[in-house]
Amino acid sequence: MCRLSWKLLGCLMVLLCWHSTSPGMQYGFQVGKSYHYEVKVNTTSELKAGDVRESMPSERIASVTLSVLAQARGVFVLDVTSGEQRWRRYVRTNGAVVLGSCEPGWEIPLFLGLPEGVPVVGAVSKSEFSVPLERGATAARWELSCQNLDKAKNRAGFILQGVVDLPSDQSIKRSLTVKGSLQWDFQQNCWESGEWTLVYGLGLANKEFAVIRPMWSYQETRKVSFKSVSDAVEGQQ
Repeated sequence: MCRLSWKLLGCLMVLLCWHSTSPGMQYGFQVGKSYHYEVKVNTTSELKAGDVRESMPSERIASVTLSVLAQARGVFVLDVTSGEQRWRRYVRTNGAVVLGSCEPGWEIPLFLGLPEGVPVVGAVSKSEFSVPLERGATAARWELSCQNLDKAKNRAGFILQGVVDLPSDQSIKRSLTVKGSLQWDFQQNCWESGEWTLVYGLGLANKEFAVIRPMWSYQETRKVSFKSVSDAVEGQQ
């Protein structure tokens, strides 16, 4: 169950990265510099079966460094490191991923696609995708809305909401949703911080003639947050 949750969560975050946009907000990473972030993941999973209820909380904190190796034809070449793990990403200035990436999206939530045009308070950017599964495909929808603009501090706040339509029937119920907020830094031209909550649910019921009896249910809640811990630093890759 946990494995399925992580896989679908990764799909959702990668979809956010693939959202292409028109000119307006654009990533402005500087070649030769590194950007440092702190990422926290708080997980609470709960299993219910009749009168039995078991909860399993956990927390993980990681440091992520984004090193800008090059830029050519509007594409950034980025190295992302966290501990002993390392990934290479090719990202356009509008957030579109040029080459398919194999790393889990939840691990480095720093490249969300940007809304179209210049941000306007109250404006909502909506997207819908088809997510391939092992058998068939399912729909994923998300929206990014501008909540506030602070011209004095060169910041903009956004609200993020998303849902994946997981396969369900009368016996098996599945769900995956995400809600959160993001802060854009116009001076650095990248996301400064963000936090969101992802909730994955799985329930199994037994159908006896016209009666459906719940047998057990599992819910996993992941609160993911990241923030910039320093300004861009030259020569650290």
